[in-house]
Amino acid sequence: MFFEQESLSFELLDILSLEQENVRVFNRGRPFSALSFRFRADTQLETDTEAYHVQDHCVAYFPANLPYTRTARVDEMIVFHFHALQAPTRKIEFFQPQDPRQLADLFRRALNLWNNGEPGYRHHCSAVLYEILALCHRENYRPHQSISRLQPSMEYLHRHYQDPELTIEELAAQSF
Repeated sequence: MFFEQESLSFELLDILSLEQENVRVFNRGRPFSALSFRFRADTQLETDTEAYHVQDHCVAYFPANLPYTRTARVDEMIVFHFHALQAPTRKIEFFQPQDPRQLADLFRRALNLWNNGEPGYRHHCSAVLYEILALCHRENYRPHQSISRLQPSMEYLHRHYQDPELTIEELAAQSF
């Protein structure tokens, strides 16, 4: 999952603002990834295998080389285009942030830095993107629960450890 990644390295390509109404666009699969914040949206995204409906204040990730169709009644967004140095996922992912104002402000800040083009603007924009990724990660992080698969076996073992008929095969079967 993209938003659960602890770290991501990227090469920032550009940042742009889009304001569109009543559009249908087929994306053949761009050679770069995208991260967008939608200020206003009533948008349908469709890949060969999945369909998504995106609404206001949504953060969305689009992996490189994924063809999709975007049909929007309204779609106002700021989007980062970048080359991810590792491929975190092959699916479109999105979520509704708990505090969309904070992310909206960061996306606007990055766009302003990009458009002003002052010396070092790419570094500043990359730093803002890392801040955005950190916030997204914080909202989507789920502690790794590797023990959860073994929990039924451990409970079974505690209940039956004195049973002379207990076998390793039986314990293994409890853990699938």
